[in-house]
Amino acid sequence: MIYARCSKVAAALAAALSLAPVAQAADWPDLPPRFLAPAPALSGSRWGGFYGGAHLGRTSMTADFGNALQPIVATHLRDTALENQFSPSRWAALTPGTTSGKSYGGFGGYNIDWGDVLLGAEVAYSFINLRTSSSDSLARQVTLSDGTVDGVTITGSASVRLRDSGVIKARAGYPIGQFLPYISLGVAVGRFDYRNTATTVVTQTPSGGTPTTFTFGPTTDARENVYQAGFAGGAGLDVLITPNIFVRGEYEYVAYGKVHGTTVETHTGRVGIGVRF
Repeated sequence: MIYARCSKVAAALAAALSLAPVAQAADWPDLPPRFLAPAPALSGSRWGGFYGGAHLGRTSMTADFGNALQPIVATHLRDTALENQFSPSRWAALTPGTTSGKSYGGFGGYNIDWGDVLLGAEVAYSFINLRTSSSDSLARQVTLSDGTVDGVTITGSASVRLRDSGVIKARAGYPIGQFLPYISLGVAVGRFDYRNTATTVVTQTPSGGTPTTFTFGPTTDARENVYQAGFAGGAGLDVLITPNIFVRGEYEYVAYGKVHGTTVETHTGRVGIGVRF
């Protein structure tokens, strides 16, 4: 009798143990999150939405002063046979100047997920404050149509300073998880100061006559806070380090229009940090 009861109890316990996992899965509450394996934080990350940040870099600036003295020399020689026939104002009397230094600023924009591609627009500001200059002279001798021989010497100097710049650009990128390589195209506006000075000396020798020397200048043309637009293009890589914070490496090229005869272009390499909102 006792043996039969013990057998029934053992069978009941065995049945309960065999059903315990099922009961736990069906009836026990979910475990707290701290007991669960965390999902990869950046898996399937999306880049859409607003963002902003700050950047720091180094900018190299090249200024082509070849035509910087043209307005001044053209004024010196206006309405002369020399300028009409040989255009000394267009002679490149000055060589290019280069300089480099740090730049820093901020950026902000908006991205749209477009299938496998990311499209967006961004505005950026950079404080640069770079200055370069050139000084030289050029001498030539020409013979006018009436047989007069003119010796022309142009002596001058020019300088340009890029204080800061702003860029509005469109971006296109290809998200790869937490990485976003991209290219950009846009329009830049720079704020410049310039100072150009020239002296023109002409020695005229009529056919069989006595030489006469004419000196024009020195004449200076200078202005501050001159705004000039240009083309901007670049490429970079954004990398998420948390779901909402990213770091950036970027290269940007800007070609500005002529700043009163001087053509300016910049090359910038920068790093930055940003936040997605």
